[in-house]
Amino acid sequence: MANDFENGTESQTPSPALLTRREAVWRVSAMLGGVALVGGTSLLAACERGERPAAAADGAYKPVGKFTAQQVALLDEIADTILPTTARSPGAKAAATGAFMALMVTDSYRAPEQQVFTDGLAKIDAATQQAHRVGFMQATPAQRTAVLTALDREAKTYMDARERAKTLAAASGQRVERGPQAPPEGTQVITDKQAASDSADKNLPDQRQENAGTGEIASGTVAADAPAHYFRMMKELAMLGFFTSEIGYTKAMRYVESPGRYEPCAPYAPGDRAWAPHA
Repeated sequence: MANDFENGTESQTPSPALLTRREAVWRVSAMLGGVALVGGTSLLAACERGERPAAAADGAYKPVGKFTAQQVALLDEIADTILPTTARSPGAKAAATGAFMALMVTDSYRAPEQQVFTDGLAKIDAATQQAHRVGFMQATPAQRTAVLTALDREAKTYMDARERAKTLAAASGQRVERGPQAPPEGTQVITDKQAASDSADKNLPDQRQENAGTGEIASGTVAADAPAHYFRMMKELAMLGFFTSEIGYTKAMRYVESPGRYEPCAPYAPGDRAWAPHA
């Protein structure tokens, strides 16, 4: 199976017993059209280096890659706020999603994206302190949800602006390359309310993301090759890690190991669990 990845090909009849988590990542990423691959195609190169232990069996946190034990714990809580425990399924924390996120960023992301991601952890904690006078780890579930909901809106504004910049660059015949840009100086800070009421083209978030997570967005146009917003990275990695875990596959989704005959019209009602994808 490893040779299939190294050769850039996929086995046509893989054994279910050999379906590892890294292959599940590969398949889910292909199914999503690469939307979760914020770090780019380097994900597959990282898979070739092999897997590493993600979390301690006793529940104690350990450093993972470039991340400290405290940062892994924070990632776990962020992921669990995005994908909490429900009556049907344990949440992202039970699936050690924080350790998965740390490993993916360490092995798959380029240095500029790693910096944006790790800086984002400090910004989330600072935003929680500003809004609720406690750190994210000490905040209540409702407080955490409020902070991440605001960041989700901010990330959407930022990413929409970047897509518009890419469209404009493509229309003008410019070649768009992803990479870090020198930050512009003298940016003016505006509030979310001002950004919503003013012209979108005048108040796009700054590519440095220096005010992200504070409820404020710096004015200026987002470059087409600017890094993704850090919370977009976190949200996508949390979803990818959870839904390729055993808990995500078998608890949050419905997984049939041997599906048997093809059922083109299976009954499905609103609220039912989705079917887990098969190899």
